[in-house]
Amino acid sequence: MIRSTSNISNLYTVWSSLDSGKGNWKKGKPRQFSSQLSNDELNNIKYILERLSSKSLIGLLKEKRELKKRGQRLDHVHPLTFFIGVLSPQCVSAFYSLKHRKGLPLDEFVKGAVESFHDERKHGNISDSQLQTFAKITGRCIHQIRAFVNSNDWKGLIRWL
Repeated sequence: MIRSTSNISNLYTVWSSLDSGKGNWKKGKPRQFSSQLSNDELNNIKYILERLSSKSLIGLLKEKRELKKRGQRLDHVHPLTFFIGVLSPQCVSAFYSLKHRKGLPLDEFVKGAVESFHDERKHGNISDSQLQTFAKITGRCIHQIRAFVNSNDWKGLIRWL
């Protein structure tokens, strides 16, 4: 049990470092959109979502290295492709569990996804045809998706999904 604010602050500091250090993908380089993920990519998404949705902060800290490693393996994945995986039958229940969880795991997940969407939008790498493909595969309303994208409301999009 965490008994003081300094311990909570220390946990937050360690947790925040989970996303430091990237994999082979270079920040600033556009990611390739694809309508499919490899089995390894899908398994990494599932692993991360399941841990973030079910583990305590202390439990997550114990798995920090593995979570970071699996996240780095996904750095090259376009955010729309990533969310095709998140909304796949293998991962969607863990995603919805995470969305209903309040606090740091959800906040950090959303923060990372928002950064990825922002980077791709900045590079002109989110096209209407990509959005249409995403909507068709995930069964989401293209008009609603466009509204979020056009207003750069990435956090709203993620929470709406």
